[in-house]
Amino acid sequence: MAMPASEPTAAWTMRYARYVQESTARAACTAELNTRLLKRIANGELAPATLDSHQGAFLAANAASYTDDVAEIGMRFLSGLIQAGTTYSHELVERVAPGEFETERRAPPSVGGEWSTGFQRLTDYAMAENTAVAALLRALMEKVASGALSPDGMHSASEEFHGEQLPQTVEELVTLFFDLMTRLDEAHSEFGNRYLQTTLELAGEAEPGEVSLHLVGPIGETVSARLAVSNNEPEPATLRAVLTDVRRTDGVGPAFEPDITIRPGRFTLAPGAEEVVTVTVRLAAGAFEPGGPEYAGTLQVLSPGRTVLAVPVRIRAAVPVEPADLEGPDES
Repeated sequence: MAMPASEPTAAWTMRYARYVQESTARAACTAELNTRLLKRIANGELAPATLDSHQGAFLAANAASYTDDVAEIGMRFLSGLIQAGTTYSHELVERVAPGEFETERRAPPSVGGEWSTGFQRLTDYAMAENTAVAALLRALMEKVASGALSPDGMHSASEEFHGEQLPQTVEELVTLFFDLMTRLDEAHSEFGNRYLQTTLELAGEAEPGEVSLHLVGPIGETVSARLAVSNNEPEPATLRAVLTDVRRTDGVGPAFEPDITIRPGRFTLAPGAEEVVTVTVRLAAGAFEPGGPEYAGTLQVLSPGRTVLAVPVRIRAAVPVEPADLEGPDES
């Protein structure tokens, strides 16, 4: 039975409202960073020319990863479109002529790896699927032409199928579209915010600006980073290392405490001595979004009564790279 038109419309309205709300939150975070940057320039703490010079360096270091992220988002969207179309065609043929044809479909290629070859794999996959669907429909028409299938029966089964499945397929396409918009908006916001934040660090807003920890790895894995802490004071120092709660750099969602281990968590340094602190984070699937934005926190080294060191921490969970689909189209 087809879903009443009001139901999907209401669901799409709610989904769009959620997208606008999240996008607005990301825009607010960007606006706040812009305001802080403008204040730094107005106060003479950052020269306007620095923006141009830093932009070139930032693009050289980050443009490739941003391009890869956008390409992967596009590939996921296109792969979903291809799958939705071929699934609909195969299920239609199965409804019209149950058990008459082989309707098993190939799995789409993985979206990981170098994006230019990924798009080529996706193109090959789409061509193979279109060829298979065309052959399937041609065989169905031959059944009708030979009298093995009734034209009226085929028409009736086809209309029934469209009435039942079309709303669901449209819902899948709308979901794909909102996912595309959301992921592109997240990638763009994260890229811009990262540029603004690193520019602010040039003005000394993040202290110390020259030190930061980056923990990057596949979702579900454990990643580590190390920081050398030294005591430049004439007296021994008893210290404690802690990580603040982290949150997405685009401002979406609440801050949370990740699954983290800091070794050593407490230590005493003699004058002139040094200790290496290791920060280990488990990129749990329920806490971090794979392929999504960075998560930011601060590693604080504390002594009784004061903060000795505050180091920015950036955490990013990557999508696990799947083996490429090496099986080509069936030519038998």
